[in-house]
Amino acid sequence: MDCIPRTVDDLSDEQLDELAVDYCRRTLIHHGLWFTEVQKREGLETAIDCEREAMERFLPIMNRRLGPVFSSMDDDGFLAHAKRLDRDAKLHLLKVISKNWLALDGVWFQAVEGRKGLEAAMASNNAAWESFAFVEARHILRLLGRDVGEGLDSLMESFNFRLYATINRQTAVMIDDRTLEFEMNDCRVQSARKRKGLADYPCKNAGTVEYRRFGEGIDPRLRVECVGCPPDDHPDEWFCKWRYVLGP
Repeated sequence: MDCIPRTVDDLSDEQLDELAVDYCRRTLIHHGLWFTEVQKREGLETAIDCEREAMERFLPIMNRRLGPVFSSMDDDGFLAHAKRLDRDAKLHLLKVISKNWLALDGVWFQAVEGRKGLEAAMASNNAAWESFAFVEARHILRLLGRDVGEGLDSLMESFNFRLYATINRQTAVMIDDRTLEFEMNDCRVQSARKRKGLADYPCKNAGTVEYRRFGEGIDPRLRVECVGCPPDDHPDEWFCKWRYVLGP
């Protein structure tokens, strides 16, 4: 097992290509989970309407961001073009895909909120994230060649390959051989709200579900507690903080 957790910068060009494809797959899965959860709670007709509204908002965002990356793409398609990109362009592509993923999550929330209200949007959001965080954990383990149940070292490394890691600034610190603390130092969503003079988005309920399920996807023995997350007060150094403990 590696002593120093790998990061995206440690990947070969071929592995970056694989990660870009996996980021796209995770985005599609998240989209599908949103549709599934809205259908369960609000009905199929509402899910169809929300999906159409979300895509009407999302596609211009996606085209604006991906257009410059693929302006010279040949007829052989996305995968071949991505493989021809230089390393800096590959890393930029990962960031663009991550931004688009987060935008897709946001437009789904807005579509449900606009039709059914905030509580309905938060309920579907939490349920979608509960499944997505676990799926993402398992995708990352496969990508890294790790097995389920490898403990805190695996968790620390896996944080570096979440979609969040490409667009947010985060820190994971091993406190002792059974405890790890994770901080989200700069959150793209919360920082944007701060620039607009808005209060933090109260994401503690969703975050508790998300970080619990991500940990369980890495190692079922992991338990997580929230040190602080909006609407909690927090220091300037982080927006949310989570403590993982490895159980028996």
